[in-house]
Amino acid sequence: MSCNDTLDICINQNASFTLTFQLTDSGSGAPVDISAWEFEGSIKEKYKSSTATATFSSSIVDLPTSTVNLTLTPTETNALTKTKYFYDVIASVSGSNPPQTLRLLEGVANVAPGVTVES
Repeated sequence: MSCNDTLDICINQNASFTLTFQLTDSGSGAPVDISAWEFEGSIKEKYKSSTATATFSSSIVDLPTSTVNLTLTPTETNALTKTKYFYDVIASVSGSNPPQTLRLLEGVANVAPGVTVES
């Protein structure tokens, strides 16, 4: 059972990967103030794996529209040697009292193997 937004993604091995998403209020559709939020995401072979196979880099690309990018470099996608992983994205909200951690996205990360490897 999933309690969060589920989005299965496809990552091309040996290529840059970017996942862009926008955070909006579920009632009004207005952008959420994410100025005090920090984002992180991990890719693991199994849900209970103790270490991540890859970790997304995150950046807020447009604060007024609450748009966030999660990225992986070609070197990071090259390390994804299986065809199926699991991932999630969490946000830590430092300005809330008490501080909150929210799971924003989760799903399957399918990996399409690369043929051409950049030298």
